[in-house]
Amino acid sequence: VFLKGALLYEMLSGAPPFYSKDKGQMFRIILEKPIEMRPYFSAQAVSILHALLCLDVKILVFFYYNFY
Repeated sequence: VFLKGALLYEMLSGAPPFYSKDKGQMFRIILEKPIEMRPYFSAQAVSILHALLCLDVKILVFFYYNFY
């Protein structure tokens, strides 16, 4: 689910939501830094991106069972 969110983000913005040449740094960014939503994203896009890029297991399970 998270990878679908990252792909959708990249398709909408033209850049990945998290990037670093150092893999360790990239994983820290994913876990610690909030996702920057672009001002031109629609409210619906922001909503789906928050759901897909969420690392909270409870929300991911809810999303999976209600929308797949």
